[in-house]
Amino acid sequence: MRLRTLAVLALVLHAHNVVAQNALEPLRGLDSLKVVVVGVDADAVRAGIDSSGVRVQAELELRRIGITVSDAASSTLAVQFAVLVLGNSRGYAYSYGMQLLQTVKLAGHGPLMAVTWEQSGVAVAGQSKMSESLQQSVGGITRAFLNDYLAANPPRR
Repeated sequence: MRLRTLAVLALVLHAHNVVAQNALEPLRGLDSLKVVVVGVDADAVRAGIDSSGVRVQAELELRRIGITVSDAASSTLAVQFAVLVLGNSRGYAYSYGMQLLQTVKLAGHGPLMAVTWEQSGVAVAGQSKMSESLQQSVGGITRAFLNDYLAANPPRR
């Protein structure tokens, strides 16, 4: 029984590793990106989301590890928000995410844009802490992207 449990555990860990490696494949060789911020409606602006500030924050982190940021890039890194004002107007619930959109070609179809990498989350913040919470959220998903990018493209020594 113990040997069988170890064998099952080994298969699960191997499957997880295969999935994780395949998830990094779209990031291999990626050298330039366009960054866009979407979903910044009136509630998001009231909550303190500054789309140009979010874009600059993401672009700086990408450039720091050597990714060229250009509006002419064929791949797009989209940062998105959806904000809900809580009933008492003293706080917000929001979702945030980052998606990598790349051109893919499916058999029998022309090229199309598809999400090839994604991270997202949800958070709640009081009015006075919203700006700090947003910076942490954007920083967290940007670091997740950078970590996966570096795992797919190890620095050459």
